[in-house]
Amino acid sequence: MFGISKNTVFFLLISIFFVSCEMVSEFRYDDKFTEPKLLIHGFLNQGGIKVQISHTVSPLHTDASDTVRNAVVKLFENNVFSMNLIEKQIGYFETPADFIPVSNSEYTLYVEAPGFETASSTPQKLNRKVVFDTCYFTDTIRETWGRNVVYAFSDAYDEQNSYFVDYYTYINGGINKNSGNLLINPLSAFDDFEFNGTKIYQSQYISTILVRGENDYAYADSVKLFLYSFSPDLKTFCESMQEYDATRESPMYDQPSPVYSNIKGGFGIFASFSVDSVTLY
Repeated sequence: MFGISKNTVFFLLISIFFVSCEMVSEFRYDDKFTEPKLLIHGFLNQGGIKVQISHTVSPLHTDASDTVRNAVVKLFENNVFSMNLIEKQIGYFETPADFIPVSNSEYTLYVEAPGFETASSTPQKLNRKVVFDTCYFTDTIRETWGRNVVYAFSDAYDEQNSYFVDYYTYINGGINKNSGNLLINPLSAFDDFEFNGTKIYQSQYISTILVRGENDYAYADSVKLFLYSFSPDLKTFCESMQEYDATRESPMYDQPSPVYSNIKGGFGIFASFSVDSVTLY
């Protein structure tokens, strides 16, 4: 069990590899024990695989660096060695630009670094990309406090998926606001247990106004919605991060709630997701 001193820089994803396939996040874990462990955060989608490598830090030395040098990240496909990932900068690895994941294959990460136990992930399959079947405003009035959006998509019947819908509003081409990413708001995600293999219809109210001052308003000229489909491991991880945040500084708990990990010999997460987007005007 371990705690976290979290420096989370979310590429607002969720520049997350999520929106732009550029999921790069930074986490810092303070291990309960003094022996450092490798910390892996890896994400698989149609654009390839990206991985951040660091290590846990003792609570007695929270100012110590968590950088891992000379690490090697090995990728296995169906238990057969495929390649070493490319280190783009210290601690950040990715597959080559021409790498295309195969939908039915299982991918596993093995990470080796001097002075650390070898760490490995549980196997992950590429999530099938789920797309919006339809998405539209229920009204035609742009200058209003908010607008209702209806969208629909079809669940993949042969996969266990979780879903999350995010959005950005734009005023004069610039981002005005977003709904909050998956890590911040994991309870907004939903599973496919009750509608497996069927079409899902949802409606959502979106605030589309910017109040700049008394009687001075600006209205969104467009709204971009993102549909994320992701593996159960990623949903569990995000929920556990929220539980950790809720308990780590609370006097009601002797110790923080543990963060979910699917990494053997270390800590972290290796998970799969897909994303689709549509812009409404």
